[in-house]
Amino acid sequence: DPVEVRIACKDKNGKGCAKEIYSQIFSEDIGTGTIEIMDNAGVKNVCTVGVYIDNTPPDKPVLKNNYENTWTNNSYTIVATSMDKTSGIKKFQYRFPDSAVASEKEWHDYANSSALPMEKKDFVTTSFTKERNEAVEIRACDYAGNCSETTKSVIKIDKSEPYIDLALSGTRGNDN
Repeated sequence: DPVEVRIACKDKNGKGCAKEIYSQIFSEDIGTGTIEIMDNAGVKNVCTVGVYIDNTPPDKPVLKNNYENTWTNNSYTIVATSMDKTSGIKKFQYRFPDSAVASEKEWHDYANSSALPMEKKDFVTTSFTKERNEAVEIRACDYAGNCSETTKSVIKIDKSEPYIDLALSGTRGNDN
């Protein structure tokens, strides 16, 4: 959202300011801005003001899943890489959008997943351990509340041993 910054003009020479209050609206992603002020003698000055606006979400995460859409019987992690240019990454989040469990469809925060502005963050997820054949979505959210587009990866974990269900049919022979 645009931000209006207002500053008061003070004149050291006693001639007064052309305006008592100067204001400017900022809407771009910036950390500092400038406002020009002027006294009644026509002397101008440029004031630097801190303006922290972040309308841009972090980059869409790139995922490295060594078992992408491949069955395994092991727990494993995924590496998610993203960057935010303005305020920095506050957290990575995940969800299982197609899960039969309602709580797994909601976004969950990964702990200790923040990054500074312009820091390309390689974040290692916690281990995926539950048996499943489902997509996981991962996104990055910045300190201003903007969240990236999601990236999907397919988790296929099967830790159950196979079993045999044997049924015989036919006629018994002479010696059973």
